Amino acid sequence: MNLKLNRRRFITMLLSSAAANVLSPIPSVTNAYATATVKDTVIIGGGISGLTSAFHLQDKNIVLLEAEEYFGGRTVSGEHNGWSYTKGTEYLSKPYGTFKRMLTELNLKAIEIPSPMDQIWHEGKLYSGDNGRLQLLAEKGGLDELNSFLETLINIANSYDEVPDFDEESRIAYLDRLTCKEWFDQLQLPNIYSEIYNVTFRGLFGANINEVSAMGAFPEIAFDFIGLDYPVTKEFLQKNKDERNESSGAYSFPNGITDVINALVGRLGDKVMTSAKVTGVKKTADGLYNVEYTSNGDTQTIKTRSVIFATPMPVTQRIGSQILTQYQQHLIDQVPYGPYVTAALFSDEPIFTDAFDLALPDGLLPTDVYDSTWIQRKLGESHKGYIASLYIAPFSYKDNYLLEATDDELLERSYTELAEIWPDLKQKVRGYDIHRFTYAYPVSTVGAYSRLTKLYGTLNGGVQLAGDGMIYPVFETAIEAGVIAAKRVRNYLHI
Repeated sequence: MNLKLNRRRFITMLLSSAAANVLSPIPSVTNAYATATVKDTVIIGGGISGLTSAFHLQDKNIVLLEAEEYFGGRTVSGEHNGWSYTKGTEYLSKPYGTFKRMLTELNLKAIEIPSPMDQIWHEGKLYSGDNGRLQLLAEKGGLDELNSFLETLINIANSYDEVPDFDEESRIAYLDRLTCKEWFDQLQLPNIYSEIYNVTFRGLFGANINEVSAMGAFPEIAFDFIGLDYPVTKEFLQKNKDERNESSGAYSFPNGITDVINALVGRLGDKVMTSAKVTGVKKTADGLYNVEYTSNGDTQTIKTRSVIFATPMPVTQRIGSQILTQYQQHLIDQVPYGPYVTAALFSDEPIFTDAFDLALPDGLLPTDVYDSTWIQRKLGESHKGYIASLYIAPFSYKDNYLLEATDDELLERSYTELAEIWPDLKQKVRGYDIHRFTYAYPVSTVGAYSRLTKLYGTLNGGVQLAGDGMIYPVFETAIEAGVIAAKRVRNYLHI
């Protein structure tokens, strides 16, 4: 028996550049698009969810407005010495369903990230790949306990459901009412599980295991064990010890996930525009909507039959306050966001080149170090220098330290905390690119699945919400939310 569950995973960022010679390959569209013609739909937000909605409505009279000078939201990349490095979304699960069909239409093909995908640094020792994780859990927590946990995951997977179809009366609804830590305590799991997954959830969501619900934690945990033969035996662990040639199960593109953003923008053409900051949406006497935005210092208005908000929830609430109901705003207000920072470190000598991602010990400010040249090097590319990217997360989504600290403070603290692993890290760094997110991750707190399902139930008219805050905070579900919004708009407009 093995665990089978589609995993939705994504690391995300919303950023500002702090280094010279950093380029964004994401195309900009700055032409004014306001017209007296009534639009079928105005989509607010040019991240993956908004672009997906636009892609599925591209045959209609639509326009997408993005406030920033670039598309992609938290899926952005930079370029240095010929290397394309990711500032946000690092990797995906294997494309399937709607996403797979969209990639086919865009003539894109995802590539599996070469192994070893993951390594874990624990008490001075490296554990490599999925089998390394099993080794660590078995060594520190016991083989019987590991198999008992796997059995629990399999049972949950058989009943798992997701927003907007989540059933509050289902067998597993209790997981939506527990934190991940409370769930681990109920299962009487050894401390190693809390240590590993506290780092995981800080790194993925900017929140700790006392803040993320067990329901929100489950898909990420389950993905770590997909396809694993159960039960795990001592013979299996010994035979596969420190295995580095396993299938990673994670995917990207030659230049990172921004290849998807670029392809979507290229396909949509003049239906999308950047530097168009929406300031408010009002309903008119004739049942239409006026979307007001600023572009190049001018305020303009577009009249539309429907609106899709594909923005972080706090932004949606601010610009949609005049058309969202009090109940909708109440539910939206309960979606907190964690801040986040990435720091791409440029060097002449290798810093970390042993795997795609190294998970760091619990308690450090950085949670992960990525070899940002990994995919291109494995594809045979060779350029000058190296890039190691630090993913720096808060210890709680309520903590704004990352947004308040200076670049120097963040880097110095990171260098100090990582000195045990890389004593000469600071000396190797020749430059850096730091990016900050105010709204990095929507956090799946206790009750999130129930609240979001109810929120979906209120969206039956010309106002729809998209974005990864609507289902689960990863790239693939942001796509799903965009598709759902597009389908609902079609039904509402009968087009």
